[in-house]
This record gives sequence, structure tokens and C-alpha cells, in this order.
Amino acid sequence: MSPKHVYTKEPPRLGHLKVFRCLAYIHVPKVGMNKLEPRAINGIFIGYDDVSKAYHIYNLQMKKICITKDVIVMKMLLEFWTPKG
Repeated sequence: MSPKHVYTKEPPRLGHLKVFRCLAYIHVPKVGMNKLEPRAINGIFIGYDDVSKAYHIYNLQMKKICITKDVIVMKMLLEFWTPKG
């Protein structure tokens, strides 16, 4: 039982939570791009930001962690991917 459940007598809503280590697509803005360039970059969802309503996404192309709000998170779990180092 969570403190909210005890106080309000109803269970907390958990529908907005995402599955960790699942496939995510980072939106790329159209500024400075031609129409044949990709509009999204592949990544892996690794967590939530503490300061803002953003997500931590591991960018597979640049091998860096990005903090962004413009993300589409798929529900597929990536079992084959493990971090190195």
C-alpha cells in the first residue's frame, strides 16, 4: 500500500509509467533538414528526469544519454541489449 492509497482510499494510477529498457524513438526537429532525412533516432528508454517532465534515452547512434520530452516509447522490452562498460 502506498501513502496515497491509505489517504485517499483509492489505488494510485500507474498507467503513465513506461517499461525500462524498451525501444524509444527520439524526435528530430525539421529545422535545417531536407525531406528525405529521418525524423527520429533510435534509442533505449532508461529512466525519468528528476527536474522536469522529460525522459532519459540512451541514443544508439551517438552512444550518449539524451534528456528529452519528444519521445515515442514502444512497449517492447529489449532483452538483447546490455550496456558495455
